[in-house]
Amino acid sequence: MTQDNNSNEPNPPKWPKSTVHIFSPPQTAQEKQDILSAISKTSDNISKDPNTAPYETYNSERHFTSERHALLFTPGVYEGLDFEVGYYVQVLGLGGKASDVVFTECDKGPFVPSLERIAVRPPWGLGLDTFWRVAENFKTEAKEGMDWIVSQAAPLRRVHVAKRTEGSTTDEKEEEEDKSGSLFLGFGDAYVSGGVFANGIVDGTTDF
Repeated sequence: MTQDNNSNEPNPPKWPKSTVHIFSPPQTAQEKQDILSAISKTSDNISKDPNTAPYETYNSERHFTSERHALLFTPGVYEGLDFEVGYYVQVLGLGGKASDVVFTECDKGPFVPSLERIAVRPPWGLGLDTFWRVAENFKTEAKEGMDWIVSQAAPLRRVHVAKRTEGSTTDEKEEEEDKSGSLFLGFGDAYVSGGVFANGIVDGTTDF
């Protein structure tokens, strides 16, 4: 049997610029906004209803989209980045270890919430179809901990969910409400199923 060399994958691969995004730590407010704007195009859509709490929610409209995205973060510290990890999206730190890429001074960092919180058992929503997404190889010091409310085909690997640095706030109320270091795999009465967390560290609690 002969092999058609023309069908081989190129090495290095030719990555479409529209789907593979490589980010470096932002040095200005504009650079931070540029990163958030690029990522927002890969996140799930948002539904709004002024008459039904919680009034807005990420939804599952992109469930069967043909788009695929890789969000690659070069080593360094990323301040103030909160973003939802959508369908068919990979978030990957490019360092040799998780602590080489740090999300800090943020509320949520990279996160996956339950979806359809208006249409399905409000305000809890649904986590049974938050699959086909992955995050790996970074450290997050988000104030609200890390939400990873998923079902199958949504692994979380080599991630350090870390407590914020001691003394990072002098506000007593903020310190009491600090959930950094905690991993949330559920949200109230939202249904979830499955998921994989491997080779990770959680400084605080893990909430199922």
